[in-house]
Amino acid sequence: MFSARSPVRVLSGLFSGLFLCGWGVLLPAGLSSCDTVFEGNLFENFAGPESASAILKKYSDGGSIPTARAPGFVSALDDAAGSPRFFRELSASDRAGLNEALESVYTADDNDVPKATRQKAAILAGQVNLRETAAGETVNNAIDVLTDGGIDTFEEDPEALLDQLLPSGVRGDQAKIAAVLNDLVNAAGAYEALGATLEASPGDPDPQMPAGTNKGAVAQNALVALVVKDIAKANGAGDAEAGIAALAAELAKPQGTRDPIVLPYDNGEEFAPEGSPLRNIFNAAGFGGVLDDV
Repeated sequence: MFSARSPVRVLSGLFSGLFLCGWGVLLPAGLSSCDTVFEGNLFENFAGPESASAILKKYSDGGSIPTARAPGFVSALDDAAGSPRFFRELSASDRAGLNEALESVYTADDNDVPKATRQKAAILAGQVNLRETAAGETVNNAIDVLTDGGIDTFEEDPEALLDQLLPSGVRGDQAKIAAVLNDLVNAAGAYEALGATLEASPGDPDPQMPAGTNKGAVAQNALVALVVKDIAKANGAGDAEAGIAALAAELAKPQGTRDPIVLPYDNGEEFAPEGSPLRNIFNAAGFGGVLDDV
């Protein structure tokens, strides 16, 4: 049985609340539709996007991006990301290189890189880890299952729910499960950085994401990624990396043979309190009130 504060109940309650707030039309506009929105581009096959390796070669220095080059790097990557071909053609090493480069931008000092550039870098890092990946499929599966009665269907069998969230192509494979969890935790780190830029202050009482951002997609992806990171930390004594290894080892086992998985949010602590990265993202997306009911 799930406790009243289990991650599954947190996710289920949030997605239900978002539908009541009218977010139902935004949920399908998440990862999957982000990948297809440009499919009708007549000219895409004639002039494809600049490759990740070319962008990194032009802007990076030893894997990171010098602060002076950060705006140009993020602009070039954002242009390339406008084509779904860009994400379809990324190799694992491309994604690792982009993740490292983007992290060097979104974690840069406020005085060195403009906030809008750091925000866009964090959003792009989320996309690099989620679009056209098994981690992205996991996010979509979470949305599908938990908005389609999943909490009722699987309440008596949480292992079945966990298996349902993982894409079929990774189930039973410890290395592939670890890769999914690692991508989600990487995305969570980017969303934490994004949320930090969205904290209200006297000088900026209503901080916003960059113009043109699909705020609903960012919020839903951040929600799943950050909950997964919390689960990983709970199973790694506060260390997400250790938790990924422990979770992957258990989830790769057949149902009925797994050791108990530690779940967060069962200690009375408030979920996504004011000022937290996830709360800031939801506030900027216009859905902060939904968190009050969790």
